Order: sequence, then structure tokens, then C-alpha cells
Amino acid sequence: MSRVNTVLGPIATEELGIVAIHEHIGYGMPGSELDTRWWKTPEERYEETVPKLRRFHEYGGGTFVDVTGICNGRDIDYYKSLSAKTGVNIIACTGFVGGDTALPFFERASVDYLTRQFVHEITVGIGDTGSRAGVIKVGVSRGGRMTELDKRIYRAAACAALSTGVPILTHLAIDAENAITIFNEEGLPLDRVLFGHADDGVNAEKTRDTWIAEQGGRVGFDTFGYE
Repeated sequence: MSRVNTVLGPIATEELGIVAIHEHIGYGMPGSELDTRWWKTPEERYEETVPKLRRFHEYGGGTFVDVTGICNGRDIDYYKSLSAKTGVNIIACTGFVGGDTALPFFERASVDYLTRQFVHEITVGIGDTGSRAGVIKVGVSRGGRMTELDKRIYRAAACAALSTGVPILTHLAIDAENAITIFNEEGLPLDRVLFGHADDGVNAEKTRDTWIAEQGGRVGFDTFGYE
């Protein structure tokens, strides 16, 4: 029986129910947690978020996958409290939304270091929270093409996915050729990767004709409701 890491502990895949696969409970650039205009107070956040998650649960939702990433407002203790209050399984991620959101400490990191960081958060835990990541998040820096740091992050994500068995979710389907090349070089089966936001119009010529799926990847249509 396969099991998945949630913030409250591993559960069987049969317990996931309907899954919201590419979500953000809260998101901000590095340092935004100090900006009171960006982040609401804890009381305001609970008041807004708890009813939404409870409605999701009432409509049949079982699991919420938060792919906010390191340095972007990922708050595991908050997720644990939300999960306990609402009955919704919450899966946290390791990885980065994009290389340009990584603090300088990670910006200088090698593929080996990043791999060990991701594996640690999946197999041991995220900081001192006692919770383990269930997915790996990767993305592309703003500008539309992978930077050298992005490429190291993708390569490390592939290595960590192979080592642990967890899947990868990408922030955008842009520059999919570079991503697929890296995953193929590392020997990662592409059915372990969900290329996210494929319905947002970016790189449309590569997603409209199912190019990513033809390479073996999974295509995420997850921006419904945005104009």
C-alpha cells in the first residue's frame, strides 16, 4: 500500500480523496513575512482560510497540496493547525517556486547540497516541525528561460525524486524542453512529473498540441477562474 506524507503524518493513498493538486495557502517573496501589508494577522488568516477549507471538505475535497516552496511563506505549523481544524489532509512541499525566489544561501548551493536538502525534508522533516514534505516543487525564474540555478534545482529535484519516490510539480510549463532534457539525463520517468499551469497561455504552442504529454509528462490544467 502506497503512502503519502501529509503535515500530520503519512496516510495511505486511498485516504487522499479528491485532491486539489497545485495550491497556495499563503505566498510571498523572501522577506514578505515582515510586511504587515502583505500578510494578514494570524487571526485574520484563520478567519478567512478555515471556512474555505471546510467548504472544500464539505464539497468532497479530501486533500490540499500546498506547493509554496522554501523561502516563499511556507508555514508548516500553520498548515498542521489548519488540517486539524478542518479535516482536510494538507501535503507540504520541498523545493523552490523558482531560482529567483531563493535566498543567497541557496543560490550558491550545489546540486548535491540541494538534493540532500530536498531528501532531508522528505525523509526526516522540515526544520523542527516534525512534518515531512510529500512533493517537490520546481519552477523557472521570471524571464521565461531557465537560469543556471534553476537548472541545478531541477537536477537536484530529479535526484531527490528518484531517491525518495515522491513526485515533482513544476510552477510553469515554460521552457519545458530544458526541464525534460534534465529529467531525462537523470533517468527520471516523466510520468513522475506534473507540468503545472499549462492552461495559462504561456508556452501555448507546446501544450496545445499535447507536446509535454507526448514526451511522457503529466499536464496540469490548474488556473481555472483566472482571467
